[in-house]
Amino acid sequence: MRTSAHGDNPTRITSAQYARSVLPLAALIILATPSTPGDLLAASEAAMAALEYELAADQAMLAATAPGASDEEKVRANVLAGVAHRILGRDLEARINFRYVLLRAPGTRLAPDTPPKVALFFESVRQEIEAERAAQASATAPEPPHPASAPAAPSGLLIAGAVTGGAGALLLLGGAGGLALAETSLADPAKPGGERTSLRTLGQLSVAVGGAGVLLAGAGAVLLVVAAGDAP
Repeated sequence: MRTSAHGDNPTRITSAQYARSVLPLAALIILATPSTPGDLLAASEAAMAALEYELAADQAMLAATAPGASDEEKVRANVLAGVAHRILGRDLEARINFRYVLLRAPGTRLAPDTPPKVALFFESVRQEIEAERAAQASATAPEPPHPASAPAAPSGLLIAGAVTGGAGALLLLGGAGGLALAETSLADPAKPGGERTSLRTLGQLSVAVGGAGVLLAGAGAVLLVVAAGDAP
């Protein structure tokens, strides 16, 4: 009868098999008891290491919304959730997570070994927020003062710039409001699937509206600058 060599022992497992089976089990054991935000973050990181991105996202979102979670824990949880959501192809949820992080901790950087598809997406959200702030600043900038000795009717460019910038600011505010509503609602893990789908649609429309607002506000600012340069 052939005996098994030591290398053929069926009870041995590789490190990859360990990561796929043992680490998720450890995370589930943590979930079996009442968890603090720190416990949930640890479970999320363990699931991420085991490539269990669905579990990692769920635990990170629970940590982000857990009572008593500190601001630092909420930021860290949203970073983990954003990475997991982006890997899973849930770009709206990833955008919401990363916006939360960059609006509250603008200096946040992802780990050097972060996959490029996640790192580039994270930086695109950073640029999006910077563009929104620049557009808002341009839309609310005071008009240049007119000489008191030579009052003149506003030029066509000045009127067009004011109207375009105002419309852009309204669209930007509307998009931001819709995105904030989607962000707040999707952060609740208890939301049913149908409602989450509707919220994702709302978030995508809000991003599009906000983007149009950024473009219009920028165009209005350019028209105002040109009108000011043409003024006597």
